[in-house]
Amino acid sequence: MITWLYTPYPALYHPRRVLVMSLVAGLLVFGVLFGLQPFELDKEPAAYRFKASLYFGVTTFLCTLIYLLGFSLLAPTYLDERRWNVAKEILHFGGLLMLIAIANTAVNAYLQHYPFKLSAVMPMATYTLAIGLAPITLATLLKQRSLVRKYAAEARKLAQQLELQHFEAAVIATNTITPPTALPPQAVPVNQHQPPAASIRLTIEGNNQGEKISFQPEDWVAAEASDNYCKIYLVENSVLKELLFRITLKQIESQLGAHPHLFKSHKSFLINWQHVQGISGNAQGYQLKLGDWGLQVPVSRSLNNLVKQRING
Repeated sequence: MITWLYTPYPALYHPRRVLVMSLVAGLLVFGVLFGLQPFELDKEPAAYRFKASLYFGVTTFLCTLIYLLGFSLLAPTYLDERRWNVAKEILHFGGLLMLIAIANTAVNAYLQHYPFKLSAVMPMATYTLAIGLAPITLATLLKQRSLVRKYAAEARKLAQQLELQHFEAAVIATNTITPPTALPPQAVPVNQHQPPAASIRLTIEGNNQGEKISFQPEDWVAAEASDNYCKIYLVENSVLKELLFRITLKQIESQLGAHPHLFKSHKSFLINWQHVQGISGNAQGYQLKLGDWGLQVPVSRSLNNLVKQRING
């Protein structure tokens, strides 16, 4: 159970999804209160039952919308999916339940015509958490398992196809036929203005003075965004090295536009597809394995089909 709490989980808090979640939560509260009539609501007049159910339903809708949308718009780094897991998801919704409890305490005081008191918040919060935390935890568990099964199964098929591609490429490389040496020199077209392949180099220039590095295209592995900086991963003598530049991922993408295998797998990652050696899946989606250095990068779910096309040819 403890291990499960720290497994990856998708942070799906886009505005449209948040709106749908908020509407569902508000309608659910209204339906339960007006339909099942708990908390002795059945003893109240029909008009009061409808009014109370509507107030609590609207309050739940507004609290959910403001809470989830506020975090996604005002604190996007908090919802960074690279560090999001099951425990954070449950705690995040625990905070929402606390906000709903406080708001419902105020609504209840208004309906009962007595002053709002902070001392009344704790009983309401305890009750709200006791009712809401269990289904949230269960729903998170079921969703996490469902997503893991889905993406892991798809990734296994893609990994087999990727392995087949590497095998075919190796066979072609080992069976390449060199042109006959007896051909006259003029039979081999030569572009006098084309530099030798070995001399082609790419360059990344950072925003700080003196930040500049030049390298062979095949030696660049990936770039990872981190606030106003980027980690640049390069291979030197088969060893993976990291360089920290003050630069945006968009600037790197512009400077590496000539790279033949440039691929933006995620909003925070640019990679050299030539170094993709494997693919796996978890609840957040696909993970690409780069080389044999233990470096794994996520794939945005919106790019899943593009990754499939690259692997399946």
